[in-house]
Amino acid sequence: MVLALSIAAIGFAIETTPAAQRWNGDLRLYHDYAAAVLRGQLDDTDYLRQYPPLALVPLLVPQIIGLGALSFPLYAALYTLLTACAAGAGLALLRRTVAGAGQLAVPPATALYAGLCLLATVVIVARFDVWPMLAVLAAMAAMSADTALVAGAALGIGFALKLYPAVLQPVVVAWFLYRGRRRCALLALLGFLAAAVLGLAPYLLVLQGAPAFVAFQLHRPMQIETLVGSLVAFAGSAGITPVQIVFGSGSFNLAGPAVDALDPWIGAFQLVVVGLGYAAAIAGMRAGRGVPRLETAWRGMLIVLLAVLLSSRVFSAQYLVWLIPLLAATMRRRWELAAAVVVLGLTAVLFPFAYEALIALQPLPVALLVARNVVLACLFAWLVVASFLGPVGRPDHHRLEVVSTPAET
Repeated sequence: MVLALSIAAIGFAIETTPAAQRWNGDLRLYHDYAAAVLRGQLDDTDYLRQYPPLALVPLLVPQIIGLGALSFPLYAALYTLLTACAAGAGLALLRRTVAGAGQLAVPPATALYAGLCLLATVVIVARFDVWPMLAVLAAMAAMSADTALVAGAALGIGFALKLYPAVLQPVVVAWFLYRGRRRCALLALLGFLAAAVLGLAPYLLVLQGAPAFVAFQLHRPMQIETLVGSLVAFAGSAGITPVQIVFGSGSFNLAGPAVDALDPWIGAFQLVVVGLGYAAAIAGMRAGRGVPRLETAWRGMLIVLLAVLLSSRVFSAQYLVWLIPLLAATMRRRWELAAAVVVLGLTAVLFPFAYEALIALQPLPVALLVARNVVLACLFAWLVVASFLGPVGRPDHHRLEVVSTPAET
């Protein structure tokens, strides 16, 4: 409750600033989409081209509560409260999940979750990424409770909300397989497929929406906030190569000779990085002696998600919300905790307060963006190396360990 109230209060305060009002276009779209649904005019919008169908559900809730007649300011206020409550509910769910796993002290995990959520307040209350984040948290809780069908279904729902949870499903299946639980692995897969199909039913029933959605996702240009994009932007701000900022496909993207040269290689780059992420996730589960611990699966999920974000053409500030529960549940060394805070902290500075200067390619915000992405890349590299090396050597004295755990059976 305290976290939810804090996020709501900070959200309301920030939303009154000129910077936040300048960049709350997504929230206005949510209001318009929800109103269009209630008028039976969703086909007249571009919603089905840009968003998975199930994402419409949380966008509709404020309008339903307001009987379909909410002005934008009232809609924004109610949506802020709902997303703040969702983040607060995530804290309670994380506390139970980590306690059930018995592998991390609960206070550090919940403190990190709360701190990262507070840093991400702007994108939590003005975007809808907190909802798929809750789906991933539900999958983590189901893994802790050893309910494979629910774990898969939670990720399937998350996929129908935001797509990205689909990349976590292979790690969940692999974790059950490495524990010798083939039936559970199958149930996790079936749960995912059933929930995903139900969530994507509007595309299956209205087939004309699916091709446009797939084309939109596959042909996104290089966004400035991506790892590669930030390096190109840095080169542009330093006068090394000409770079232009072009708005399109709902994001600020880069154009210029460097982008033209790099763009054909982005797909191969992502294939290599994501493949390395999956290999590291599997190596981490195999490295321990005996049955892999649940924490290794969560770290594997984090590694894969980092691989996707760092190698993608698209990387918006709100995508970091996806990482929060996995960071909170797995970051154990103090420098890892510091890296997580730095990444979210720099993002909070850049968006929305320095975003105008960022897309103007001013040196300082571009340097901050590069620093954010470099820290994130270093964290990914460390997790990959640690997964392949396994639990060797003496434990780090900076690790935050649970004092006592229940006896394993």
